[in-house]
Amino acid sequence: MMIPTSQLRCLLFTLALATPTSVSANWTIERLVNRSNHPVTLSIPIPKGVHQSGGSMTSVRGNMALTILGSGIVYFEDKGHSSGCQRPYWAVKITFRDKQWGYYYDGGGKVNVAINENGIPQFIAYSGGSQVVVGSGKAKCY
Repeated sequence: MMIPTSQLRCLLFTLALATPTSVSANWTIERLVNRSNHPVTLSIPIPKGVHQSGGSMTSVRGNMALTILGSGIVYFEDKGHSSGCQRPYWAVKITFRDKQWGYYYDGGGKVNVAINENGIPQFIAYSGGSQVVVGSGKAKCY
């Protein structure tokens, strides 16, 4: 099977991700819904010696990317403890094109991702106490 050059370039670009840091907590994309006609792929760095079964591939410790072919790449960058709060403690910076969100959570955070008909992602905090903040705003501490 031949992969079109444009898709191959996009795939290779998403593979150039940083490996997880030692100061990160697990977070999960609980549900991913694609309402667009654009194929979606996940790219999760797996460091040497770390193996994940297919059932846990959306459970991330560190960074990852979600490629929406024909629309763009969503980057999830683990920021460690940078929420500025005791709760929620952990932060993930999410970027897509020129837009940015902050996902703030305690260990084991869960976020839902929906790709709308136009190939644009939306994020909804799923786990208790977690939150998605649009732009570069700070988490609401509790």
